[in-house]
Amino acid sequence: MRIRWVISVLATLLIVGCVAHQVNQTNLSYPHKARLPKIENYAVYYGSDKIDELSKFDLVILDPDNYSKDEIEKLKRNGTIVLAYLSLGEVNENRWYFEYAKRCILGKNPTWGSYYINLSCKTWKSLLLGKIIPKILEKGFDGLFLDTVDVVDNYPQFKDDMIDLIKSIRAEYPNIILIQNRGFSVIDETAKYVNGVLFECFTTHYNWSSGKYELWSGDDLNWVNEMALKLLKLRDKYDLIILTLDYADNEYLKE
Repeated sequence: MRIRWVISVLATLLIVGCVAHQVNQTNLSYPHKARLPKIENYAVYYGSDKIDELSKFDLVILDPDNYSKDEIEKLKRNGTIVLAYLSLGEVNENRWYFEYAKRCILGKNPTWGSYYINLSCKTWKSLLLGKIIPKILEKGFDGLFLDTVDVVDNYPQFKDDMIDLIKSIRAEYPNIILIQNRGFSVIDETAKYVNGVLFECFTTHYNWSSGKYELWSGDDLNWVNEMALKLLKLRDKYDLIILTLDYADNEYLKE
């Protein structure tokens, strides 16, 4: 699991508003889009406990292994939408299903210590649809936060497999909420199947040379702006919610 430091759990930065409120003609073919209400704030938290703090948010993204069904129900009683983290393109050896997924492993991600998945491996798709997602949803989660979609940037031969996987999740679970993290190289195809997109590292990125978080600049900033404009168009077309997530070093959080 990736440990992430959110720039603030109290302030949510959204691209031009919180939610596209009007369901347009395009969305009439995708009735699941109407399930996501207006979101004013959200939190991403991969630790455990903190139920009282998390209940203050409209939407929270949690590690499903760290919460019981009773805890999730408590959050939902307070009106919070609760989504479970799910990695589609990588698997960590600490996950309960790692032994099942081993036959689909391509290699190790040296940055995070997780393992890349061969998305054309039928075992992985069956494992997700038949075991992993059902076990997550039986705890009462409202939906899934789909991470590591952008693994296809490193393995472009699996783009069609990733699109098919997200399409299959929607087909198998038509009434759950799906939020996709980045995955911009496939977003034009997957946008119709998800309720929203999270733009992680929207204004900052981690510089591995300096060991600090820095603002995007130059050509990288131009790319970020290009992706933001793409998301705005998709938001209007498919009535998506667009969330952003940024990071900062602790020294900045104290200022």
